[in-house]
Amino acid sequence: MSSSDRRGSRAKWIGLGLVILLLVVVAGWWRWPESQVATLRAQGHPVTPEDLERGLGPEAERGRSNALQLMAAVGDLRLDRERDISQRSAPDTLNDQAWAEAVLGGENDGSAKFLVGIEDLTLALATESVAAAIRRDSARAGTALNTAARVGPMVGGGGVLIDFLMGVACERVAIATAETVFSLIPLSDSNYATLQQTFRAVEGTNVLADVLIRDRALGLETFRMSPDQMASSGLAVNSFAPNPGLVNWSVQLYWVLLRGMDQRFYLDQMERLILAARQEGPGRIQGVGAVEERFTQDRLAWAHRVARGQFVTFVSAVAIDSRLLNLLRSAQTACAVERFRLKHQRLPERLEDLVPEFMSTVPLDAVSGQPLKYRIRDKGYVVYGVGEDGEDQGGAEKPRGSPPANASWDHTFVVDR
Repeated sequence: MSSSDRRGSRAKWIGLGLVILLLVVVAGWWRWPESQVATLRAQGHPVTPEDLERGLGPEAERGRSNALQLMAAVGDLRLDRERDISQRSAPDTLNDQAWAEAVLGGENDGSAKFLVGIEDLTLALATESVAAAIRRDSARAGTALNTAARVGPMVGGGGVLIDFLMGVACERVAIATAETVFSLIPLSDSNYATLQQTFRAVEGTNVLADVLIRDRALGLETFRMSPDQMASSGLAVNSFAPNPGLVNWSVQLYWVLLRGMDQRFYLDQMERLILAARQEGPGRIQGVGAVEERFTQDRLAWAHRVARGQFVTFVSAVAIDSRLLNLLRSAQTACAVERFRLKHQRLPERLEDLVPEFMSTVPLDAVSGQPLKYRIRDKGYVVYGVGEDGEDQGGAEKPRGSPPANASWDHTFVVDR
């Protein structure tokens, strides 16, 4: 065999080896994300909408049942008539089962109407609480306020991200109402103690990590779409296509070459975000910051089109949750401050004065990891944690309307009385 023949034979073997290596790499390319999914399923995490439906079914139904029971337990608490809730004109009490089901969307209606009903219920209870405070009816104001504070967790703890965000909205309404009521009228010690316990229980239902785990299953479903489904939904269209005429070619190329890589990126970043959501204080902030930095410095952004499209809301949810934790803890602390004021006829000089009679310990700031801060003002006081920037602004409240881009504020609970 001549040297040229040997070189040709060697080249063929090298070429065959490269082809085999390429096939192995491609096989691993496709199997890697599927092995990640298999690991998640082995850990008991939902990875398909069907898994999610099986897991959420009992919890969602329990949430509806709890809401109905809560409304019945309120008894003869009449709602303020200024807010128009569908089918609310006939009953005067919250123990009317038919009216309750109508407000919550009915037994067989969709979850969206149920969520709207929950929001309407919270706002109606908040309105009633403030109206009672204006009438100097402290018992009624306290009852309505405590009931409003219990609504959010019923919808926020058992669902996916939309349920969580609706629960947060309801809880923030209750906290803002507590600020107003505390500023209008002193409640009884028992009312403050009950509300303090309710806000503590609400804080204990923090389930953001579980919510992200459930939403991850919905996100995975997008990677199972066919090319036609991706094209019709707009997913992956802008990866390569410089003009509409190349859309189909762009999606087909993404589906064959980039989908597996994009799914791996999605799963890796979701895992980081879930780990961050399970932490508090600087650990959580740093964890979320690492995820955001990974997206900022992503050199393959053009290939991670689907994953990147899903993360804006997820990252925002962690910031929303940190803000809510601070508000809940500040509200609990304000209840303790008011109980101290009832007993001693003055405000405490510092939060440590509340321990151990009115609180077991001063709650920690969910952002800084340090104890919450407290300032006596010319009229009343403010309990607060630092804002998302981690800087202490001295209890500055969030400006109304659209604040300037460079504005900074704290997570505050203000009582002006």
